[in-house]
Amino acid sequence: MSAATTVVTLGLNFTVLISAVLGALMITGEYGTGMIKSTFTADPRRLGAIFGKGLIFGVVTFVVGFVSLIVSALVASPFLDSSSNISIDWSNGTFWLALVGGAGFLALAGLLAMFIGAIIRTSAGGIAAGIGLLFVANIGMSIVVGITNATWAKNVTTFLPRTPAGRCSPTGRARPASKTAWSPSTRPRGSS
Repeated sequence: MSAATTVVTLGLNFTVLISAVLGALMITGEYGTGMIKSTFTADPRRLGAIFGKGLIFGVVTFVVGFVSLIVSALVASPFLDSSSNISIDWSNGTFWLALVGGAGFLALAGLLAMFIGAIIRTSAGGIAAGIGLLFVANIGMSIVVGITNATWAKNVTTFLPRTPAGRCSPTGRARPASKTAWSPSTRPRGSS
């Protein structure tokens, strides 16, 4: 990852927090005011209304996130060019992929919190569960892995939301590929 990508996407972790809070509030606000009754009266099967809200929220969050990342790149570009050795290469496909990945993670984090809020039905619970799953669970499991080095804890950590985000998001730290074709962890059983 280039230094320019890191500079442009530096605030992504904070905006994930905002996206999760807004996602939870989008559905739990209706439960709090009682307006969910009229929503579910219009669509008695309920899943269509919830998925429709999710679709609108996801698309709007992705577009706003992508545009804000482009604006931050445009704002940062003159400062980077004049005061450092870092410059933004607008023709680099990896840079654009990082922007799309960052905006996608914003949308997915908000959707995760929204669907958790639909299950919990309270604003405080939805926000706390969404933030806990996005931020706190990964830290807690990393501590468990560091102390115990247990295989089950490593397996659980790979399925937490921040781990896949670290592989597709520009601010994540994906592990480099090994230089050998078969590392001990990926070697098929029965081969030596």
